[in-house]
Parts: sequence; structure tokens; C-alpha cells
Amino acid sequence: TSLLDGCLEFLIPNYKRGSPWHYEKIEYSKDLYTDAHTIMQNILNKTNYVDGRKKLNFKSYKSGIEFYSLESNGRTTFRLHIYRKLLEQQDKNYTLSSSEYLLVENMYHVEAQIFSSRISTLSSQMGVSNGSIEDFSLPFIEDTIIKNHLSSIYGEQPYRKRQDVIAIINASNNLTAYKKKQLIHILDQINQSSLLSARNKYKGKERLFDSCIRTIRNLGINLIYIPYDSTVSLFPALTELIFNLGGLS
Repeated sequence: TSLLDGCLEFLIPNYKRGSPWHYEKIEYSKDLYTDAHTIMQNILNKTNYVDGRKKLNFKSYKSGIEFYSLESNGRTTFRLHIYRKLLEQQDKNYTLSSSEYLLVENMYHVEAQIFSSRISTLSSQMGVSNGSIEDFSLPFIEDTIIKNHLSSIYGEQPYRKRQDVIAIINASNNLTAYKKKQLIHILDQINQSSLLSARNKYKGKERLFDSCIRTIRNLGINLIYIPYDSTVSLFPALTELIFNLGGLS
């Protein structure tokens, strides 16, 4: 900050050293390396609905998925994109050398953009002046924005195979036999298509659907199954995978 202050002091007449900086846009990115492509693509392709309170839209791509929020005038306020780098490069028709291919083969990329209106809202909530550099540190961005959105979209529960999920539901003493069948049916609908497609089947009964989703998550169950032919039976939640298990910034 002091180096930037010095540059601006030299370039701008009457610049006051120590003046707060203001952001028009904050960009964040983090790389995640994993060779569990079948599991990851299954998660990215099917988890495409967010609780309406978050007011996020989404776009699906061959390589992954993008979530974003808009103002009433159509301007973007927040954007979160997760994708497999190799598929993204191939989709853009890039020619990759063998070394480049090896570099991106197991790379997934998490990127976010936070735009001025969202920054202003956060600044007001924090009691700082329109987003100063010191207050928008990397840990703050991760803990206040990125992790919260990832948890709300993908859940905080580990991923399991279908038979293990059913065993957890059937072992619950707080659910009736009818409720257990209802939860399993909804999970099967989600995994046969996607979260949004399953919810769309409950037109007029969205509250029932959302209530079942909350019950499922409260049981410690993630909404997406690990594919039956996978060699692993337990896969960590994306927030844990991205932030605790060695993803590279």
C-alpha cells in the first residue's frame, strides 16, 4: 500500500498519502488439483440450484458451472465460476503441448469476481470506506464470501455412494417410514438429472422440496451421489477439498 501511495503521490497533484483505496472490482482465483474427474464433473453438472435467498443465477458449461447475481438494471454484482481447466482449454480450441496438457489435466479452477455495488454493501456492513485495501484481504474474501457461497451451493457434507446415503436415512429414528421414502425419492430425482430439474417437478410445492433438502443436509448427507462404479466411497465437501487439502493459490 505504501508503494502505491508513493506512486500516486508522484503522479497526482494534491494526493493525500494514506487515502483509502476504492475497488471497482475484486478478482479471486484458486487452483484445485484432483484426478477424481468423474466425481467432480458429477458434482459440477448436477448442483445447479441455490436457495432463493441467495438470489444467484447459473450457467452450465461443458467444463463446469458459473453462478452469478444481478442488480435490477442487469449489472453483475457477484460471479463464481468453477471448472476443469483441461475442458475449458479444449472448448476454446487451444492447442496444448504435452507439458501444458500435463499441467492442466488434473486442475480445477475456482474464480470469483466481486463488483462495485457488492463491495459498497460489504463496506457499509463492515463500517469502512467503500472497500479499502487493508479491509479486503484474501482471508476476508475467502471467509466472508467464497466459503459461504460454496457451502450454500454445494453443502458442507461429504459425498457418499447411494447405498451409504440410504443407510443413514433408514437409521434415523426421527423420521417416519413415509418421510424416509420421500427423501430417498427426491435424492434419486436429483441424481438422475440435477438439483434444479428435481425442484422444478415440485411446482407449487417448492417449500416441501426445500424442507426435504434441509432435512437431508441436517442428516449429514450431501445431495449428490458418488457414481456407483467409483473406487472411493467417501469424497470430501468442496470447501474442505479446496481450502484444507492443498489447493494452490
